[in-house]
Amino acid sequence: METAKLTNVAVGLGADLGWKASIVSITVDPEHDSPARLREYAQEQGADKKGWYFLTGSPADVDRALAGFKMFREKGPDGSVGHLVDMLLVGPDGREVRDYDGQIVKPREIVEDLRKALNEGWKVAHEVHVEPNGDHLRQQEVMVNHGRGRLAF
Repeated sequence: METAKLTNVAVGLGADLGWKASIVSITVDPEHDSPARLREYAQEQGADKKGWYFLTGSPADVDRALAGFKMFREKGPDGSVGHLVDMLLVGPDGREVRDYDGQIVKPREIVEDLRKALNEGWKVAHEVHVEPNGDHLRQQEVMVNHGRGRLAF
């Protein structure tokens, strides 16, 4: 459900996705979601677009990344994973700008918020480096600041 909404956000951003804004999806099931599985999922969902990153890592790395935004994975006694529906607009400094309830937010609202922020001067050139890390890939963005930064969603 959230991926479908973000696909519409990606369409709404057009050429700005990957240049002025990024979409970052972090798995909540790193025990099963390898980079290859996430790549396959992105292709199945039409989400394999420049500027949209599907990230995984060790369970500890994922937990640390989520905790930075006060989010946590939930595992049931049977090992099932509860999927998060929260969506965050993150500023160039890595801080939360706005949070959204993924069950009710409309893609148009997210695109409007991103456009507003971009019009306020958040622009940046960047590169993305993908480095092998054991059996996972670590994606690291290196940003060169021009103005106030770059938005990630």
